[in-house]
Formats: sequence, C-alpha cells, structure tokens
Amino acid sequence: MNPHYYTIGMAGHIDHGKTTLTKALTNVDTDRLKEEKERQISIELGYAPFPLDVDLLPIIYPSFVDQTNNHLISDNNTR
Repeated sequence: MNPHYYTIGMAGHIDHGKTTLTKALTNVDTDRLKEEKERQISIELGYAPFPLDVDLLPIIYPSFVDQTNNHLISDNNTR
C-alpha cells in the first residue's frame, strides 16, 4: 500500500496566527531563524509534520509578496 502525502499551505496576513495555529496543532515552532525569533515574524518557509492517519505537511507562507517565487520553488521540492 502506497502512503498518501498531503501538503497544506496556510495563507493569511501578518499577525493572523498562521504560525501560532501550526504550533498548537503540531507542537513545532516553525520560526527557526534568530531574526524570526527576535522580530516575532516568519521570514522563511516553515514546515511541521502533522500526524494523522495520513501524512500532512503544513507550510507557513510569510506574508511578503516578493518571496512568492521562493514559495513556489519550495513547494515543488517537498514531494
């Protein structure tokens, strides 16, 4: 039996709780960089496994429009 993997991307404006929700669901702090912790904002994509009967991979999208290309490239590399 082949396992199925699903990727869930959360989108929202800055300070709408995307990272907080991910941490509440997975107990993973997706803000890994020193600058992210100091400024309390997500700068890079964040990943956290979400154990269920299926494997999910929540991805945190920082709210910066100029990073859209990085998001698309990173999304394609998660499979």
